[in-house]
Amino acid sequence: MAKQAWEAEWMAFQQDMDALRAASEMSERVEIARQVARQIRDGDTVFINGSLLALDVLSYIPPNVHTRVVTNNGTIMTLPTYAHRTVLVTGGELVNHVLTGEEAVTSVRRQTADLAVLGCDAFDERFVYWSAREASVNEAMVENAKKTIVVAERQKRGQPRYNRKWSRFARAGRSMEIWTGENENEAR
Repeated sequence: MAKQAWEAEWMAFQQDMDALRAASEMSERVEIARQVARQIRDGDTVFINGSLLALDVLSYIPPNVHTRVVTNNGTIMTLPTYAHRTVLVTGGELVNHVLTGEEAVTSVRRQTADLAVLGCDAFDERFVYWSAREASVNEAMVENAKKTIVVAERQKRGQPRYNRKWSRFARAGRSMEIWTGENENEAR
């Protein structure tokens, strides 16, 4: 009986720890989204990629800040519409909730943005890693934005899985920063 009681206590402890981790990760995401939203100015055009964290940024833009959003994130169509926000969704092949392929790339290349907010699969000191399907769209966003902010939770620091395409952080004439839950932003 003592073993069963101990196992039950251990299971309850594990559940509590899982709940704390989930709450911590959620507060990390909220903090990242809030900080990035503060970078968006009235009249800005913003690229948002397929990342749900990048999309979260839109929730924290004040209503007095009018923005134009260009995105390949199909989830945006499930969000409320706002009078202060104009949304352009790229074309392309829908994979999960992300529009990919040449149509999406072409659509992004026709636009320019003040800011690109991009999530990633992983990052390290030299590279940011995106899924192979979305990498071309993300690269077009970086090329056509004045500034890029990569948003990532802390656990994404490190090497990606073997099947990911990578893209360099630094691009000539481009400003790119990584914002993590560690509240750092590293200019690259």
